[in-house]
Amino acid sequence: MALVLVRVDCRLIHAQILESWIPQTRSDYLVVANDQIIYNDLRRDIMTLAVPPEIEVAFLPVEEAAWELGQVRYFNRRVALLLANCPDALRIYQAGLNFKRLNLGNLSFSPPKTQVTGSVALDERDMVSLCKLEAGGVLIDLRNNPSDVSPPFSEVCACFPTST
Repeated sequence: MALVLVRVDCRLIHAQILESWIPQTRSDYLVVANDQIIYNDLRRDIMTLAVPPEIEVAFLPVEEAAWELGQVRYFNRRVALLLANCPDALRIYQAGLNFKRLNLGNLSFSPPKTQVTGSVALDERDMVSLCKLEAGGVLIDLRNNPSDVSPPFSEVCACFPTST
């Protein structure tokens, strides 16, 4: 399996994913790993309707997605994995899904989060998760679109008001 994109974006499937990231990565399989979406039929149906028919899509709980993506049937696939938050990215990594890069796309601001880029707001729990991933060798990439330039994660850490 080629895991061509691992992205944290609270919106999960939306136009930016379908119009920018999927063509850029040439993904043919889209996996949404989220424990809540599997119980929300309406939201899942709306997202599925937006996906072009040539792209397969699956909605799975986080730990199940880690196991599922290790199966033989995915070995010839170009998989884009979407997660709703940073702790879920750490959970799927700790469950055995190895990836070298994590893209942070859109994480909405709400107190007590700190806005660290135009589209990414993080709280202490996010930072702890990201620092653990980085310590494991994962490059943290903060780009909304494939053509954006990511600031170094160390700059994001430096502007964060709490210690991690």
